[in-house]
Amino acid sequence: MKRTLAYVFSLAATLLIFASCTKNADQNIYAVVELEVVMDDGRSVESLKVDTTVEGNFFRNYNTYQDYGFPEISSGKGTLTVLKGMYMISFDGLATFSDGTSATVRCSQYGDPSKAVSLIEDAQTLTLTLTEI
Repeated sequence: MKRTLAYVFSLAATLLIFASCTKNADQNIYAVVELEVVMDDGRSVESLKVDTTVEGNFFRNYNTYQDYGFPEISSGKGTLTVLKGMYMISFDGLATFSDGTSATVRCSQYGDPSKAVSLIEDAQTLTLTLTEI
């Protein structure tokens, strides 16, 4: 009887562990983020090229300090897949507008830890506001 009871408890524990692992395996740890860039003066951004040579440009996970490359921005939007977490974002780049003109721009709204943005949904849109410099 004791042996049978021990077997039943052991089997139940194994099934619980298996069910727990299966549930966790289905959880997505990555966020698909659609970046939308807009000018603070209302102009439409057609494309954006981030200057990757500048050391202060980053798309950084605040928890792990892993840096991500910037996606190609076309028609004011770009998509990036990142590990869910808090992010600091700051960059300079060259924006081309819908009228064909271009300007050097900066985005620093999420540039320090106190302003980090939470990217924790499976899919979400993040609007980045650009300022001409």
